[in-house]
Amino acid sequence: MNKETLSYKNTLSQCVIFMMKPLVRILLRSGVGFSDFAEWVKHAYVAVAEEEFTVDGKPQSTSRISILSGLHRKEVARIRKELDESKIPTTTTPANRAERVINAWLREPAYSRDQNAPLDLPFSSSNADTPSFESLVKEYSGDIHTTTLLEELTRLGAVEKLENEHLRLNQSGYIPIPESLDQIEVAAQSAHDLISTLSNNLNPDSDEPRFQRSVAYLHLSSDSIQEFKQYSKKENEKLLLKLNKWLAQHDMPLAEQKHASNQYRAGVGIYYFEELNNKSSQV
Repeated sequence: MNKETLSYKNTLSQCVIFMMKPLVRILLRSGVGFSDFAEWVKHAYVAVAEEEFTVDGKPQSTSRISILSGLHRKEVARIRKELDESKIPTTTTPANRAERVINAWLREPAYSRDQNAPLDLPFSSSNADTPSFESLVKEYSGDIHTTTLLEELTRLGAVEKLENEHLRLNQSGYIPIPESLDQIEVAAQSAHDLISTLSNNLNPDSDEPRFQRSVAYLHLSSDSIQEFKQYSKKENEKLLLKLNKWLAQHDMPLAEQKHASNQYRAGVGIYYFEELNNKSSQV
């Protein structure tokens, strides 16, 4: 191994450890030890090698995955079998039923005056042509009970009951409570999207770089932190609502989705960060 390769691997190892620390923090809080995590990482290695490191489009072999990943052939074969048996088809439809209902309430013409201008809905209606919360839930949440979903959305503060007994949507998206399974899934998707963008931008063979920017200063006071936290939240919300409106206007209607051959998931993620500026927090 030459000096340049050794230097690259040393730098990469330090950066990977640095990136892993927040993830390990989540795992330790959840009571997950290293043995479980190591097994999950093996599955990720095999899955990525299988899906993205084929040669000339040929089906991937257990032997080649073993060479790429450094895992024993028997272990690769076991993991491939486990991945195949538990594989879930990829979909751009929100997995959470509450999220599906809120998205439809915000964007579907029957339930919204305009994009992000949801109608106040009666709980139910005897007229099939009159939109109601009940019809919304039946159409977009699968087999979950209408009352159960309403209780969940009310608990989260996403929906309120008005004096006329109609229901009003209070937010422009689904925000699960901290430490819930939904919150973990949202966090995983956000981390996946960010690292996928970083991977694309670090790949010399990628067609074009994706937008990736951040701004940070190192010597802010506690008062400045509190002020910036509120200011950035307000400005970020404005931008996200503007982007959401554009995306909603260009997203395929349900009828078109069923027949379109190429459909893409795309978006922009925004996050706030802060930490004490000391040597232990730097690579």
